[in-house]
Amino acid sequence: MMKIKYLLPLLAAIGLASSAAALTINSATIDSSVTNGSSSAVSSFSGTSIPTSFLLDATEHNGDYSRVQIDYSGFGDQVTISYRVEQKRSGGIGDYAQGFVNTLGFTVATNASYELSGSYAVKDVTTAGRLSFSAYLNDVTAASGFIALSQQSSYNTVDESFTLGANGGDNYNGNIGSLTGSLIAGHSYKFLFSALTQANPDADGGATAFGNVMLKIGGGAPVPDSGATFMLLGASVMGLAALRRRGCW
Repeated sequence: MMKIKYLLPLLAAIGLASSAAALTINSATIDSSVTNGSSSAVSSFSGTSIPTSFLLDATEHNGDYSRVQIDYSGFGDQVTISYRVEQKRSGGIGDYAQGFVNTLGFTVATNASYELSGSYAVKDVTTAGRLSFSAYLNDVTAASGFIALSQQSSYNTVDESFTLGANGGDNYNGNIGSLTGSLIAGHSYKFLFSALTQANPDADGGATAFGNVMLKIGGGAPVPDSGATFMLLGASVMGLAALRRRGCW
């Protein structure tokens, strides 16, 4: 039986002390889920506004959980969007906990720098299971694909840990583009990340996992019009079934 929880944030989207909006969020969907045998819990966010801070808490009746804390802040010409993940799962075959930004779509009105960083680690009770950590930033307007992508996956390493941009996976590693660079005024971008721990391919003793992902826009290396301030607005739903089918999400 599936239990679905929708956390409805009470705070509307607010401007970050700016007189000009240089960054606009136009689509956002975030999920946190945990599965234990035939039972699962999901906590999701999507809508037309984003609060400055909120928690997605998917907790099962047996105490398993997947929690994603989302925060954004602005200072000077920089916006920081951060995600913190905490998870606990059981060890039956297929049991999992996942934090998943299905999409964060945004545009920039002025050129700006970006910086993407993050890490993810697991503490296995007995043997290793599957650990997968992925993030990407895509320039949708240019149709040039990923400007930043990092994928790592392991099945055989006990107490595995990953850092975005590294090659820590014993099963798969993929890196494209750069975790730092510049965004182009008027272009649309899409950001996604996934953090998954799963009892796969065999049953194990369960695991806990924790991690974080941070996307900074502006305030970095000099780019044209770097003095602009930023504002966050908006939200709606998009999907990424193709990358999920690759087994990295």
